[in-house]
Amino acid sequence: MTPAPPISDDHIRSAFVHSSIGIALVGTDGRFLQVNPALCELLGYAAAELVQLTFQDITHPDDLVADLNQVRRLLSGAIGHYRMEKRYFRRDGQVVTVLLSVSLVHGPDGAPLHFISQVQDFSEMKRAQETIRSAEQRFRAIFNNTFQLIGLLRPDGTLLEANETALRLGGFSQEDAVGRALWDVPWWTGDLEAQARIRAAVARAAAGEFVRYETTLRDADGELRTLDFSLKPVFDDTGVVVMLIPEGRDISDRVALEAQLRQAQKMEAVGRLAGGIAHDFNNLLSVITTEASLMFSDASLTDSLRAGAEEIVASAQRGAELTRQLLALGRRQLLQPRFVEMDALVSGITTMLRRLLGEDVLLSLDAAANPGRIRVDPGQLEQAILNLAINARDAMPAGGEIRIETGSVLGHEGSDGQFHGVPGQPYVVVRVRDTGSGIPSDALPQIFDPFFTTKEPGKGTGLGLSMVYGFVSQSSGFIEVDTEVGRGTSVSLLFPEREVAAGDSVLALAGDVPAPHGTETILLVEDEEPVRRATRRLLERHGYTVLEAGSAEAALEIWERSADGIALLLTDWIMPGMHGPALAARLRAERPALRTALISGYTGEHGDRRFELASDMLFIQKPFLAGSFLNLIRRELDQRPGN
Repeated sequence: MTPAPPISDDHIRSAFVHSSIGIALVGTDGRFLQVNPALCELLGYAAAELVQLTFQDITHPDDLVADLNQVRRLLSGAIGHYRMEKRYFRRDGQVVTVLLSVSLVHGPDGAPLHFISQVQDFSEMKRAQETIRSAEQRFRAIFNNTFQLIGLLRPDGTLLEANETALRLGGFSQEDAVGRALWDVPWWTGDLEAQARIRAAVARAAAGEFVRYETTLRDADGELRTLDFSLKPVFDDTGVVVMLIPEGRDISDRVALEAQLRQAQKMEAVGRLAGGIAHDFNNLLSVITTEASLMFSDASLTDSLRAGAEEIVASAQRGAELTRQLLALGRRQLLQPRFVEMDALVSGITTMLRRLLGEDVLLSLDAAANPGRIRVDPGQLEQAILNLAINARDAMPAGGEIRIETGSVLGHEGSDGQFHGVPGQPYVVVRVRDTGSGIPSDALPQIFDPFFTTKEPGKGTGLGLSMVYGFVSQSSGFIEVDTEVGRGTSVSLLFPEREVAAGDSVLALAGDVPAPHGTETILLVEDEEPVRRATRRLLERHGYTVLEAGSAEAALEIWERSADGIALLLTDWIMPGMHGPALAARLRAERPALRTALISGYTGEHGDRRFELASDMLFIQKPFLAGSFLNLIRRELDQRPGN
């Protein structure tokens, strides 16, 4: 092999001059002895100008101390060379960042001769690094602060990284998760079905398929959360899957809202069914109860027949109650709201509850001194509390304790704390707690479904909680259930606290009472002939004069002839042609003081759309007991001017 020719001084000089890297020979005092064109171009000086300067003259003051320290170490022999990032001032005053490499050349006697400095422009690389660092920071900010759960996986399912959202939800650290297979991460500990499903999903995604499905996991508080989970494959330029991106979106709130919507749709269906039969069915029951009541006034009625008539009335009332229950499910009942003090109402039904619950159930009451007033139908509220108490009793076949509490609470718009998802305003709450068996988790989503019951056949209809749900929803309230198998159940009913307004009560009588008589003239408008006939006979038997009409049009004709003598308009709500409220409005436009009573088996979509009696007109629900009906009529008549 031919030996390489020796490197001549010309070669060295040529390399020095033509190098793209800035090179300088610097004296031990820091003065530039010789500089190449690349360094001159980098710093903006001519060679003759640079050799008049020292490196200290053009070094940024913040970098000078570090540079001088390295020079001292080099001169002392502590190091053989050094490399650092530093800043120079160009001739035009701009700052340039460079990567500096410095070595020391010694003379034949070993004494320091000069430095050789190599200077590379680091500005572009520095800017690129800053751009990368900034992009990394932005990525981290998005990655860790998005509301979605995001991670990075190897194609074999090994977790490379998980974002802070995912870690916070699970309540563990990056170290607890990274390096483990996704199905072994603590999110799904103990859930074999979920783990198997994730294994299969990873295999499909590693084969290039986008996978998406809903799954559940336990959060840091042990609550079950529902995720919209997906796995997306990432391909390289050759089409090979090099990474998987798992992503999860917490849709627990949406799932809960969908469940509420399904519940509302069920109630709507039941309500439509009930509404379809309520009007005609209650009309039939009205005829039965009225005719049976008329039988009682017959002095020749035997005890046997009287008992039969009483059974007829009782059976008709049970039929009416069933219809009211079905209407309550669909929130289609006509509520008669009044301002109610919750503690007074609960205290008032305590005696009845103790008799109903039996001696093996300890009933205690914790009523707040002044929990605020609410505007609800008091009869429906009493029925709701009664249903909850009966359910609590049935959950304690061997006896136990039921505690009824009232108080004031504040709703929370967010998902944290008690009463989550309830608009943030003051509420009055009544809570029924028991020490019974609790509700199994698989049954909990269905407890408000109509006809669903966990009781044995023949022990319950499954309408109790559905009625409560319908009434509370119709009253702008909320229900919360807290239960644990073996430790009991707590059901809270929340109603918006209301300011009391004057003149906002509704007449209501419960049960049958002695029937008063009268002498006034009543215009009776009812399109159902059997109902009209029975009602007329009942009124006439108690002294009233009755002018009857089968339609609003016929009633207007009677009004034209006999308006001055009519003391009360008693009209059915729903009739062919003109409805009762419209007829009442027309007659009261002529005589504002005319007393008016609306009567109906079901107002349906033709009534007030909130199904509340909002006017000063009396409303009487069919079917009715004769005594209650006649007392209401008498009361309405007695409110005439001058009475």
